[in-house]
Amino acid sequence: MLVVAACSVMRAYNRDQLVTSGVSALVRHPIYSAWIVFILPGLAFLSRSWPMLLTPLVAYAAFKMFIDREDRYLQQRFGEAYLEYRARVNELIPVPRFWRRSAKAVPNAN
Repeated sequence: MLVVAACSVMRAYNRDQLVTSGVSALVRHPIYSAWIVFILPGLAFLSRSWPMLLTPLVAYAAFKMFIDREDRYLQQRFGEAYLEYRARVNELIPVPRFWRRSAKAVPNAN
């Protein structure tokens, strides 16, 4: 996930495009997500260190500063396209947003 995300982000950056497909269709920040969801917990289990299981929380707190900065930049650079993408895709955890319904999908109760 980390390598695929890094390659697609770099390719899009060089073309001045917003990445919304592939891994980025699951999470808005796939590189940070790979570290928080897969790499750090995996290292904790491999090292058999239960206290190290807290490192994803520490990493999230540290990465949040970069995430906020990136969100501001992407919103400024891509405007409405980024806001629509942001509304559809979770920040870090690849969980579908089943509970969100658009205004079009809600039937009229009258």
